[in-house]
Amino acid sequence: MVETYWQRLSLLLGRIPPTAKGPSGPIECKRFFGGAAGYVDGRIFVTLTSVGLALKLPEARRAALLELGARPLRYFPKAPIKKDYVVLPKNFISNDRSLRPLFAESIRFCLNSMRAKGPGAPASSKDRKAPAKRQRDSSRRAARPMGTRISELLNLGPVSERQLAEVGIADADALRATGALEAYARLKWRYPREINVVALYALEGALTDTHWNRLPAARKEELRRLAAEVAGKPKGKGQNRRRA
Repeated sequence: MVETYWQRLSLLLGRIPPTAKGPSGPIECKRFFGGAAGYVDGRIFVTLTSVGLALKLPEARRAALLELGARPLRYFPKAPIKKDYVVLPKNFISNDRSLRPLFAESIRFCLNSMRAKGPGAPASSKDRKAPAKRQRDSSRRAARPMGTRISELLNLGPVSERQLAEVGIADADALRATGALEAYARLKWRYPREINVVALYALEGALTDTHWNRLPAARKEELRRLAAEVAGKPKGKGQNRRRA
């Protein structure tokens, strides 16, 4: 299903003029658990999940779209509303005339929001990697900045963020402190039927800024062995196992 969302969003992003890009390069489409997202300068501006197609837009535009049938963005029931985002009505997705200017406005809004924050604004993906390249032990695997939300890490998304929160891992800092294997063990205990070894690959990749399918074969084999040893063992907080 994630692959389907990625393919659909890639096609939608193809409707944006080829010149659309941020200061550090063109927009990107990436997979994560539960769907896909479009990035400009390393920041998400659009998502496509089971909830629908959601765009980051100015308040006035969101209000106008809500009048036309759009919805506030919630990734799961009773979750907080995602600020600055709105889920577009289904009829907009197939209407290039309506969709293209919204994509362009979303990109501008995302970039302007970053600039407005000044020197303290989140850096682009290229800027985030530069300091790490000066460190021999992490020159090729730059970590995401401290304080990053889990849903903004490579390979992970809103579903992963919710599941990790339910096992006591609230943000990217907590995930780094816990480690991929420990996090996987907690998830496997909490969601025994939903979590498999690919989740461990994704967690490992999120912490090393590597797409899960590009992890070295030897590392994948080691992770499979470790997963077999720890899966199903109760770990840490939030470990009330969910019944099927």
